[in-house]
Amino acid sequence: MSDAVRHKYGSRRLALNVRVKMAEKGFRNAASLHRALIAMGCDISHRQLLRIIDNTGDSLSKDVLDAMLNLFDCSPAELFTEVRESDPS
Repeated sequence: MSDAVRHKYGSRRLALNVRVKMAEKGFRNAASLHRALIAMGCDISHRQLLRIIDNTGDSLSKDVLDAMLNLFDCSPAELFTEVRESDPS
């Protein structure tokens, strides 16, 4: 989300740290992460995964979240971060 775009609920939003977690676990690209999630039994399309990685998706299923937490061996607090967007004045 660009700085010029405000979330419909205000200036605070959640963002996923998937790119950071991918780097920490040695995933060099979305395709390798996608293959690992599919191998775990996670039903996710490559396109949906790209939206998650880029923080452009509108939702995240509990199954995908559970798979990512297990794959990255992290807590929800490590996977999510709060983003505060400045008020364009």
